[in-house]
Amino acid sequence: MLLARRLSSSGEGCKAYIIAPGRPKTASELGLSGWVRNRANGDVGTVVEGHADAIERFLIAALDDPPAARVEGIDIHGLPVENHAGFKQHITI
Repeated sequence: MLLARRLSSSGEGCKAYIIAPGRPKTASELGLSGWVRNRANGDVGTVVEGHADAIERFLIAALDDPPAARVEGIDIHGLPVENHAGFKQHITI
């Protein structure tokens, strides 16, 4: 079953961990699709789609401060699946 979740992360350095190749448990390595973007206030917005177990592993990894990052919190909301192709970085808003 495919699920979609919108995440809003506060802290520093979250985005690099989410999209950086070669790091364990990145979105792409877990088979997730969606997007990530910085917000002008310093937060990070992310949409992930994929199987429930992969999203759960992604969330656990995101909460466990990745190298060079400080995650203060993540708000999670359910979304309808939109079938994003791959995982992309969007421009800062």
